[in-house]
Amino acid sequence: MKQYISESVFAGRIVNFGKVTDLSADFTLSGRPFSVLIVPKDGTESQSHVAMSVKAWASDTFASFPFPEGDWSPLLVKAVEASGLDLTAYDLYWGTGEWYNE
Repeated sequence: MKQYISESVFAGRIVNFGKVTDLSADFTLSGRPFSVLIVPKDGTESQSHVAMSVKAWASDTFASFPFPEGDWSPLLVKAVEASGLDLTAYDLYWGTGEWYNE
């Protein structure tokens, strides 16, 4: 069941999220925009930013972008490229401001 979210609460908020567990193929949310959170698996932040290959919302090509470790990125992402991040070293989460049911 979808819950009602007012425009003022909806604006700029993550209301749904999940974990990316496989990057053997490009990761998308069926055309919906999303933000990402990268967390090192060892529990320590070793770098301030981690490069990951993504398509930005207004782009049709993949490019490397520096994402902050341990914080939601403000970049609106359309897709994460297959093998765009080492999932053995990092946990990757997606978040979106709209209802999404996998």
